[in-house]
Amino acid sequence: MQFTLPVEESIWVAEEMGRRFGLPRWQFTLSATTANVEAIRLARFATGRPMIVMFEGHYHGHDEEWLVDREDGEVRPMYLGVGGPERATCA
Repeated sequence: MQFTLPVEESIWVAEEMGRRFGLPRWQFTLSATTANVEAIRLARFATGRPMIVMFEGHYHGHDEEWLVDREDGEVRPMYLGVGGPERATCA
């Protein structure tokens, strides 16, 4: 388990979730973006694949590699200041 802001209640919640769902490890995050980052990291580790699939027109969090758009078959940053297409690992 990894706790960003550990409190006594977090331990109880993790134990209760483990009891209910039979999964011994849990990770708590403070935002949906951080949850997505962790889920994608785990998926990449489990599959050995570096790319992810995103659905156009949907919000996937506020991480730089997801703030991209496809234009004429190429991946481009959606906003000024977002890294170039070499950072995008989305198909």
